[in-house]
Amino acid sequence: MEKIENKINLSDSIDFLIEKLKHLTDIDLDYYNRKFLIKRIHFRMNNLNYSAYQAYFDYIISHPPEIDYFLDKFTINYTYFFRNFEVFEKLKSVIIDFKKK
Repeated sequence: MEKIENKINLSDSIDFLIEKLKHLTDIDLDYYNRKFLIKRIHFRMNNLNYSAYQAYFDYIISHPPEIDYFLDKFTINYTYFFRNFEVFEKLKSVIIDFKKK
């Protein structure tokens, strides 16, 4: 197991890991705020003492319950819809248009 030093090793690709997670989970992670997604991945990697995305991916592959654990921690408490001003503005315009009819 590759131990974490002080921060995540950014020399390997977060995009690689996100693509693999999309495939493994069948969830289009592109709909999620990228900063939030990276923060959750880094948090989990830190908890497991991994500093490389490839090492964390290898862990996921060798420990299938990790996929469910990641999804549980990633999706349960995520309320981006309610924090996104643009979403509320769009909803507001849809409701106003609907009321006009």
